[in-house]
Amino acid sequence: MNQFQELEKTIALRFELQILKESNKRLEDQMQNEISLNRDHDTQLTETELNEAYHKILELEAELESKNHYSEELDTKFVELQLYLERMKMTHSNDYVNQKNEPL
Repeated sequence: MNQFQELEKTIALRFELQILKESNKRLEDQMQNEISLNRDHDTQLTETELNEAYHKILELEAELESKNHYSEELDTKFVELQLYLERMKMTHSNDYVNQKNEPL
């Protein structure tokens, strides 16, 4: 009977080993699935962050374009005012010369 009990123990241990191997395989598969899900999540997060950064860049480019346009308008206005000032100086200078040359 001793041999029979040893045989039963061996069979039970082999059965338990098989169950543990299957359990281990399931755990490894679950880990791989979790790793894959984490990668997918990380990829989605990265895509979202890149998308947000892209939209921010577009916003900043539009703002810069607007400021450049405004700056060009200011430059144009500045030149116009300088020309106006020069004309006024010349007009007043000519008026002064004309007044000086006129008899009182």
